[in-house]
Amino acid sequence: MHAHLSILPALSFFLFFLIPQILSSPLSPLLTLQERQTGSCALAPCAKGLCCSVFKYCGTGPDYCQAGSCVGGVGGTCAAGQCCSSWGYCGTGVDFCGTPTPTPTPKPTLTPTPSPTGVVVQQWGQCGGSGYTGSTICAQPYKCVVESVWWASCQ
Repeated sequence: MHAHLSILPALSFFLFFLIPQILSSPLSPLLTLQERQTGSCALAPCAKGLCCSVFKYCGTGPDYCQAGSCVGGVGGTCAAGQCCSSWGYCGTGVDFCGTPTPTPTPKPTLTPTPSPTGVVVQQWGQCGGSGYTGSTICAQPYKCVVESVWWASCQ
């Protein structure tokens, strides 16, 4: 008789503490999606539209959603400039809004230097290079070939 009583504390711990924790886990395959969504929110946020109560369970209404909630039919939407966190409350910063996406830096547009009208550069003549301000138009059939940062010629 005494041998049976020694397993009672372990059995009660298993039945009353571990099983409810396992069943309320979002990873529990034993529960339907709806049952998991209204389970514990101690380790992960509730499903979209549900609030996490002070007792760490998901649901809707005043028992689950406290003042400042932005889901679950209590608080409505957040004020301008605030975001609704995955836990269901309004605020600002990374905890509520997530990591901001950086704005891409615009690339500068290069404006081509207009060449003087009517001036044509002959073979081997300069047609470009850093600081060059003359014509960039080569006589036919030649093309302006860049030879260095400082020099380009019609070839």
